Amino acid sequence: DQDEIAGGAPDCDGDGLLDSCEIIAGFEPDVDENGEPDGCQDCFVSPDSPEIFGFNSNADLNPWSIGAGNPQVFGGSLELNGDWIYQDRAIAPTTGDYSISVWLRNDSPPDSTWRMAFNQTVAGQQAIWIGAARDTRRLRAAPLIPDGIGPVLSTGVWHHVVLTANRDTSTGSVYFDGELVSSGAWGGSSNHTYPGVRTWLGQQYCCGGESWIGGIDQLLIFDRELSQSEVSRLAQSRDSDFLADCNSNGIPDACDIENGIAFDCNENAIPDVCDIVDGTSEDNDSNGIPDECSSDEDDDGIPDECDVDFTGGEDCDLDGQDDLCQPDDDDDGIINPCDDDADNDGIPDECDIDITGGVDCDQDGQDDSCQDDSDGDGEIDVCDSDDDGDGIPDECDVDLTGGADCDQDGQDDSCQDDSDGDGEIDAC
Repeated sequence: DQDEIAGGAPDCDGDGLLDSCEIIAGFEPDVDENGEPDGCQDCFVSPDSPEIFGFNSNADLNPWSIGAGNPQVFGGSLELNGDWIYQDRAIAPTTGDYSISVWLRNDSPPDSTWRMAFNQTVAGQQAIWIGAARDTRRLRAAPLIPDGIGPVLSTGVWHHVVLTANRDTSTGSVYFDGELVSSGAWGGSSNHTYPGVRTWLGQQYCCGGESWIGGIDQLLIFDRELSQSEVSRLAQSRDSDFLADCNSNGIPDACDIENGIAFDCNENAIPDVCDIVDGTSEDNDSNGIPDECSSDEDDDGIPDECDVDFTGGEDCDLDGQDDLCQPDDDDDGIINPCDDDADNDGIPDECDIDITGGVDCDQDGQDDSCQDDSDGDGEIDVCDSDDDGDGIPDECDVDLTGGADCDQDGQDDSCQDDSDGDGEIDAC
């Protein structure tokens, strides 16, 4: 094995044993018979599903064996009236998660017998039943819904049923016509003695037969618990194609999404790229993300809720953003970029130190760059002791005081000596 693995033979779980040998020896299940252990696959659909084997107008029941009667296929569904088919193997995973999706039509009236559409038994495990409970015709989806409490399988009406479960935790959910009807821990016993491993359609392992009377269609088996969105899609119509492969990569879309190969942002169970191609979703910025999932549909860097191309609102500064998304500090209805006094303090924004962050030597809130500096010395007049830079302090400068200057030296006489106090300065 080691030599073959070194040469490229698959060993998906890295345990040093060839995948093919583990499958043949029974160490690893391979329900879908693709040569890869199921535990190494995030998603698979069992080829044992009658839907995959063509339960349609050209149905071939292979590899199912006929247990009784003459099972017939009409209009795409398996029609049974005391007939049943089986395989001596489990088609639903026996470990970990699983989901069973099936369409059922019950044609039998309420009576004292169970009517089982699907039954799988494995020795030592909790059996799986999907059918109608005796007397009531209510859904029985064991191990989660026992007799008498499930929704009614109306006579002659197609209903969609999904049973999801996790064998490791003994929990799961049941959906009926797309709606969750039960969820939680399993009920019942898991230690029944069963006659080997077998899967029945239209019959159960015991209790005198009690065959399904009606139709079975689109039986799909998954190795994971389906999401609500996936269940909803399956429940839309018996004609829904859950095995669709819109990107033609050979993998069902549901598995592409589950495995992260394709994205499904709008959760409609269809890859986003296919939604865009078929016109279900628009992609205005051609970024591969449906517009309904994109916060910036036109890829201009502005979130859609603030983009005037989408809001149709006001855009006074013509920057593409709706004014409602921009700050209006003084709440005057004019956004800051269009308001010449954003904080409404009476000082224009270009001179407001709260906005400019400049110098304000006189602490009046105005930027010094907006105030007079008569001598151009970088100190505004209000803070300059010699506004005109002539060497005479402002309080003695007749240019500012307007006082007397008898000696014409530019200084106010009140600032010069008058030794005899006669009102005439000494110089004069």
